[in-house]
Amino acid sequence: MATWHLMFQKPAFLTPQIQHIVEFLRQTGSFGGFPINRVSLVRDTSDLAYLDLDFKITAAITQPTFTDMCKYMLVVAGGLEGAPMPVYFAIMQHTLDELSITYHIYDAHTADIYYWQAPPIQAAPEPDDRLRFR
Repeated sequence: MATWHLMFQKPAFLTPQIQHIVEFLRQTGSFGGFPINRVSLVRDTSDLAYLDLDFKITAAITQPTFTDMCKYMLVVAGGLEGAPMPVYFAIMQHTLDELSITYHIYDAHTADIYYWQAPPIQAAPEPDDRLRFR
């Protein structure tokens, strides 16, 4: 089992974005093809939102796979998991440095991953039915 502690800086990330990540991963049941044991928003402060992700490692995670898994969280935070592939690759083509993602790996199964800026692309918010033209 692996445990990743994901930290999202505010105000770059909003609480609903983090809640969306949690709900999406719960519904999907896997992350990068690895079965999820638990995912939860464990703390939400004015500076950081803390998300814990525990998943079962069923194959070795290489550095490129680790990097893509980190980037994919920005795709989900931006609400782009169902977007066309060119939009997906518009995020995934960047380096972790360009996306302001840093990390510290403690051992083969534990990592802290920090997200310092919002996704470079985000889905448009749902229209508000209460808005009307006069």
